Amino acid sequence: MPDSSNATDYPAYIAGLRDLRQLEQSINVIPYRPRQSDSTDDASIPAIGQHSEEKIKASPALKAFAGSAGGLVEAVTLQPVDTIKTRMQLHPTLYPSMIQTAKRITAEESVPALWKGLTPFATHLFSKYALRFGTNATFQSLLTDKETGT
Repeated sequence: MPDSSNATDYPAYIAGLRDLRQLEQSINVIPYRPRQSDSTDDASIPAIGQHSEEKIKASPALKAFAGSAGGLVEAVTLQPVDTIKTRMQLHPTLYPSMIQTAKRITAEESVPALWKGLTPFATHLFSKYALRFGTNATFQSLLTDKETGT
């Protein structure tokens, strides 16, 4: 980019950008163009930017399973933070910061100690998200107009 203190360089900079087209042509750069939908080579694959109108519907049971899996991932990911937070709340003088708390727990009790209490937390989130996603999907399927899809 040109130096803003020297205004005379700006037109030269723009002219340099225009020269890029000549450079592209000299090195045979092929510009990207999306496939046309009327091509006959492979009509089963839609062109870029085009989507088929047919949507795949997931069952409420599948959505409930997906929600429960997400809840388990959340529990496993956040449990160490929750353990550290609880220790800091119970003993603020022993555990003054999150980093020091994590170091102390891993040094004194081992790394898996960060996941103490995972079972009730995971059970809670597993159930919560399975019910939330499954119930939402069930009501969506019950309240959707079959003719219009809305």
